[in-house]
Amino acid sequence: MRRSGNMNDLGSILRRVLMRSGLREEVMEVDIVRAFPKLFPGLIAQSAKPISFKNGRLYLKVSNSVVRQELKMRERELLKKIENHLGQRSVERIMFV
Repeated sequence: MRRSGNMNDLGSILRRVLMRSGLREEVMEVDIVRAFPKLFPGLIAQSAKPISFKNGRLYLKVSNSVVRQELKMRERELLKKIENHLGQRSVERIMFV
């Protein structure tokens, strides 16, 4: 159990170092991609996949136009969940592709 706590500490330290080293967007992209299925379980995770994060824009590949329209209407909700997960507002906009 103690070892797990040390690994979490190491992960946290590594994340901070990467954030400061100019790899902020890359770290955010990895965080978002890894957390996406947990943040949006079910139909959203099955129908949309994060593919890129650049300049404050998260690019989601969606399965069809119906899903795109539904997620576009829920964009604020999606942004809020991502912001809560990351602990900061990094994603300004979601682009649906």
